[in-house]
Amino acid sequence: MLRTLKNLFAVALIGILFSSCISNDDNGKNEVITQQTFGQYIAMITNTTTGESSSLTNIGITLYLNYTTSKADLEITGLKVGANTYPTIKLENITWKSEKSGFLDMEASVLNPNANGILIPQVTNLDGKLVERLIDSLKGSSNPNGYWPTLTVRFTMDGVYSVLLASSLQIFEGNLVSTSESGAKFTTTSPVYTATIDVEKRILGIRMNSVQFVQGMPAMDIDIPAVPFTVSGSDLVINSESIIPSIGDTPFPAYTLTNLKGEIELEDGLELEFVCNPPKLGAFTVEIDAPFDAKTTTGN
Repeated sequence: MLRTLKNLFAVALIGILFSSCISNDDNGKNEVITQQTFGQYIAMITNTTTGESSSLTNIGITLYLNYTTSKADLEITGLKVGANTYPTIKLENITWKSEKSGFLDMEASVLNPNANGILIPQVTNLDGKLVERLIDSLKGSSNPNGYWPTLTVRFTMDGVYSVLLASSLQIFEGNLVSTSESGAKFTTTSPVYTATIDVEKRILGIRMNSVQFVQGMPAMDIDIPAVPFTVSGSDLVINSESIIPSIGDTPFPAYTLTNLKGEIELEDGLELEFVCNPPKLGAFTVEIDAPFDAKTTTGN
């Protein structure tokens, strides 16, 4: 499992490039600027007037952070909003700050985007968060520190279109508590949870890697396929009556999960709850709380 998990993220990391440089500003002063490029991103766009929504894949984002001026620039490729397609747009002079190590917040009230000299609609109410995470289970030769940054950006374009940008692959670590009908509890922090977002179908593929629900249960990789979600702000909200999980490519209807509910908070982490009633074991409630916190964040 661990090798498969690392291979999955090794492919995804191809889309995350990091560099830094020292450049001169117009007054000849040195400025420290870092650059990160993110691939495999998606866009969820809603017309706030009509309620109509659309989705995009293969969005590219390059983030420039100026540590001298505390300003950031965002370069976004592949964006289509309404009837207009923008191969590349650049949002400049965004204010950023870091209230604690590993967490970086960006905001801007009004921005006038640049698209290679083409006039495009104004961007307002931009809110973004970069969480620079170090995840032990991802450490390997291609990623010795287990670096896995998470970037989420929201803004309004042309006063009408709400735009949410996020990675199509989310990863979480945290606390799992399983409670039996008798009230006995089993707790573990070992599993790694991944969620692949199919933005066009509005479904999630959730995998629980090396998960256990009760003492003595062998650790296994369990998939929760085709989980419907709705979008609320920067959250993906989950609420399903029942879903049949799979191990490998084999579905296990005897282990059907019921009352599946929770949310992927794209800026904060994963919360998930469900009931499982496998043969001979009795029903138990599983609660997963996997925030982006000090356990998986740089510098903490």
